[in-house]
Amino acid sequence: MEKMLQAVLFLCLLMPSQALGGQALERLRVATLQAHLTALGYLEGGIMDGIVGPATRAACKRFAAEYGFGETCADVRRFMIAENARFIAPITDQGLLDAIKSELTRDAYDASSAQLRNVHTDERDIDSIEMGLCGEVSEKTQYGAYVGYRVFLGSAAKIGDEWSVGSLRVDDADLPIWAEICATRFWVGRHK
Repeated sequence: MEKMLQAVLFLCLLMPSQALGGQALERLRVATLQAHLTALGYLEGGIMDGIVGPATRAACKRFAAEYGFGETCADVRRFMIAENARFIAPITDQGLLDAIKSELTRDAYDASSAQLRNVHTDERDIDSIEMGLCGEVSEKTQYGAYVGYRVFLGSAAKIGDEWSVGSLRVDDADLPIWAEICATRFWVGRHK
């Protein structure tokens, strides 16, 4: 998973965040799909350029044939998102939610105003002492208005009775990298 994140981040660094608009988001989606197809063994050579070329189309076609649906890369992405939703579990442990909120709002203008929603993990990890996390956070600006919910991705580990939350990354409004990865990460993790 870490190699996939690095490859997608590298691609995002190559794209000017505001310059390409919707095109940048589409390339991000394709690069994430390419990373998943590579991790699952359908796309060889680690091609993660965000472009649906012949190798990516062939990998999507092989994947779709194996799972018995459509054949386009858009079909594969929709399948992965739908399947991912089946395997997530909400995080209800208040200690963990407090640790996530504390970490996410460490540099916030008004940390007490922060709101979390849709915080979840892979259902297999819900009772584990280590887990991957996805969710959404919103906090107030200095003008008292909420900025709107942005997706975050990260991990947590329980040490004794305390949760340690690390590597939390929050989406940029212009290029929702983590939202794209959170949409499919748990399903892909089960099939590697």
